Formats: sequence, C-alpha cells, structure tokens
Amino acid sequence: MTNVTHTRMSLPRLGGPRRDAKRRPHLTGSGFARFSFAVGWVMLLCIASAQIAAAADVPRGVGAFLIGNRITAWRELLPAANAGDAEAQFYVGTMYRHGFGTETDNDEGLFWLTKAAGQGHVRAQFVLGFEAIQDGRPAAGAPNIVAAAKAGFAAAQYHAGVLFRDGAGVPQNNLSALGWFLQAAEQDYLAAQYAAALLLANPPAGIRRDIPAAYRWFDIAARRGYPAAAASRDSVGAVMTRQEIESAQAAADTWTKQRR
Repeated sequence: MTNVTHTRMSLPRLGGPRRDAKRRPHLTGSGFARFSFAVGWVMLLCIASAQIAAAADVPRGVGAFLIGNRITAWRELLPAANAGDAEAQFYVGTMYRHGFGTETDNDEGLFWLTKAAGQGHVRAQFVLGFEAIQDGRPAAGAPNIVAAAKAGFAAAQYHAGVLFRDGAGVPQNNLSALGWFLQAAEQDYLAAQYAAALLLANPPAGIRRDIPAAYRWFDIAARRGYPAAAASRDSVGAVMTRQEIESAQAAADTWTKQRR
C-alpha cells in the first residue's frame, strides 16, 4: 500500500501595523522593497495554484477513487485539493478517513472535509453535520446540516426536519420541520415522505391536519416498500371517504409517474 502525504499550501502573512485611516504611510527604500517582494509572492502562489488546479484532473481522480485506483486518485486529487478545489478536498478527506491508499488519519480527514465544507461543498457539509449529530452534538452539526439542506441536498433536508421537529441544536419548530420533510419528500426521500405524512396525519401545534395529503405520502412511501407506510396509509384511509381515497391514490399515481 502506498503512503501518501500532502502539502498544506498557505499564503505568507503580510505583517506590519494596522494602517491608520487618516494617514497613509509612504513606502520608500527597503520598506517598499519588502512590500513589493511580499506582493510578488502572493501573485506567484496564486498563479501556481491556478496552474496546479488546471493540470490536475479532478473528474479523473474521482473516477479512479470510485474504481479503487489508489495511485491515480491521489495523483490527481491531492494537487487539486492543495490548490483549493472543494471537490478534490472532499475526496482527499474521505480517502484519509477510510485509509484509501494511505494510513487512516481522522485528523487529516477532518482538515480536508472542513476545508471543502467551508467552500460550500454540500456533501462535506452533510458528512460533518451528520457525524456531529451522531456524536451527540446536534448544536455543532446543525449549521452544516441546514446549509446543505438549503443547497437542496435531500438527506440534509430530512435531517434538518428531524432537528427542528425535536428541537435538537435548533429552536423547536414544527412548521419548519414539516417544510424540510416535504422538500426532501419531493426529491423521493422515503424517510421524509413517511415523516411528513405522520405530521400531517397527527399534527402537533402549528400544523393543520391534512388527511388526504397524509394518505398520499403514506401511499407513495408504501409503494416503495417503506416499513410501516402501508399500515399507516390504511389506518388513515379508515377515516376517509371512498372518493377521498381514490383522489389521493390518483395524486400518488401522478407523482410517481412524473418521477420515473
């Protein structure tokens, strides 16, 4: 197994006192030379990073990772990660965490996933948020989960719903919970379909009961084999008229056909 190390690229700090807003210093002699030298380094590193990112083939690296080609994955992804590519950073973090072509290193994995999440990488945000929740730290995980949910990631939308429903790491809000469940449900996330149906059938404070909508989501989840969905659908159907059931089933048919 090949051990791979990485280089964390960072720009040099430009030191010196804070500039007074009313008095602009005049750089002469050695001061101007040092300033010019520092700016030159910044420009060179920016150019170098762009060249590295261009030379690295991130899709090829991801493809190599997916088929288990360790050498190619590291060769393509690590330079791109160092150059600031969020997708590459996500996969480098994943490879460190799973010991893919290197020794398992959770700290390095966390470093790279955090870098990717900081750039808005949705899967990195979800991974970090979900792990924090699993570790019993919902307040630490909620910001990343909500950020990924807002970006449209269905799994994050479902877990955001759970957080708001339970008041875990965020203020308890049933209406927000239902909103996130419904957004994930529309993306065919089964657990969210069932969770939304439960809130609509047995609404807590802040939510209006909607039996036909609950039946429709239970029915959609039941067709995909979600546990308990069929029984819940039939229980709700017991208080509906035949016409209401047929209408809800037709709506479920239409929804299902549109997503095939």
